[in-house]
Amino acid sequence: MNFMQWALQQTSQHPALKDALVTANGQWLEILLPDGRTTRFRPAALIREDASEQVRAQLLHKLLDIAIAQAHMPEKPASDVHDRTECEGHSNPAHSFSSTPASHVDSSGHKATSLRPDFQPQADTPIVPIVRGADYFLRSHRGEDSMVYMPLTDFVGVGLAYDLPAAIHPMYYSHLEEHSADIGNLLEESVFALRALMGGRNIALSLEILRIAGAEVAVFLEPHNYELSWMCDVEVMMNVAESLQERHPESIPLFVPAARTKFYVVFSEDPHLVDFFKLLLAQRESSEAVYPLPHTVAA
Repeated sequence: MNFMQWALQQTSQHPALKDALVTANGQWLEILLPDGRTTRFRPAALIREDASEQVRAQLLHKLLDIAIAQAHMPEKPASDVHDRTECEGHSNPAHSFSSTPASHVDSSGHKATSLRPDFQPQADTPIVPIVRGADYFLRSHRGEDSMVYMPLTDFVGVGLAYDLPAAIHPMYYSHLEEHSADIGNLLEESVFALRALMGGRNIALSLEILRIAGAEVAVFLEPHNYELSWMCDVEVMMNVAESLQERHPESIPLFVPAARTKFYVVFSEDPHLVDFFKLLLAQRESSEAVYPLPHTVAA
């Protein structure tokens, strides 16, 4: 068991985190508390890995107490987590593509940040897919212009974005004049760009198995900031489903687009399935929420 696996195991046993959602993202421990507050820290930066397990456990327990006390509600309009900013507000899981946005003001009273009209991406700026809730894309309509997007379901869509060093910059239809390819080709190219971020590694082998609310959950950990983007890659989803079904042949893998960087797979026959979804649905108003309900891969 490596250090982060040990830290996750210990964190899940903390009495104040019984109903919290705890995940590992690289060297970061990320905690979503039942009241919607969030916190994160790097255990390896504060605890010597060569210390005795008793000492490590005591230090981690103290750090968790501090982290819980300092946890805060996400700011609105929200940015993508992990030190990246994004140019639109948060998604509401209740909105579908059949909805008509009444205005561009989100529930917090803040106007969604518009793209800079003078934004000019470099020719070699990578274009990647982003998966978001329907209202995220619907709010982007500005007269005849809007983000480039296609529905994946009635409530979830996929768009295109420029992967900048410090930001995720959604692509608008007004940007398409700079590209000779049509939307379908650009989306296909963006999926290949997403796969390239894995550096040739098999995404199915990069999943981490955790216990969340008692349920066994496979968590997508890579690539950083684009974990949920895999939902638009049907081929990869089929491969992941086949790989996970070997683990539980009697179950159907259920894909859950919980939040912008939180993409989970649970198993249909898990006895704690209801507890898992109760936990996610309790956080559905979080600024990072997308659509925390189960999906299966059909075609």
